[in-house]
Amino acid sequence: MIIDIKNVSLRIGKTDILKSINISFEEGRIHGLIGRNGSGKTMLMKCICGFIRPTSGIITVGGKQIGKDIDFPENMGIIIEAPGFIPYYSGYKNLKLLAGLRGKIGKNEIIKSMEQFVSIRLVCAKGSDLLRLLWKILIYLFSTSL
Repeated sequence: MIIDIKNVSLRIGKTDILKSINISFEEGRIHGLIGRNGSGKTMLMKCICGFIRPTSGIITVGGKQIGKDIDFPENMGIIIEAPGFIPYYSGYKNLKLLAGLRGKIGKNEIIKSMEQFVSIRLVCAKGSDLLRLLWKILIYLFSTSL
């Protein structure tokens, strides 16, 4: 799935939230949006997902224009704001539950992906931005076919 954003702007009331955003996200890669609070990261993601329509510009996901060809992208897994997980389940059990929703990957793919992240050996506090980012990456991996 390729995501193309061309000249996207979003205005709410008298406030410009996004101004002429142009970016492409390549298939098979992990991308992150970095910026200060209030810089528009979340609103851009909501536009990509079809939750909010941009004031102007074009967003295509997998060659289909959001708001014209489709209302919401097909086969997209996303968490906006806070990760959702069951706190008394292990990381594996949470991921297995999510992967089971689509039935596209199994135990071996889950373990392989977990091992890739464990090898990074990141240390972070529960609830930190880094932990949320890792959860978002893992959720993305298990919501799409590997």
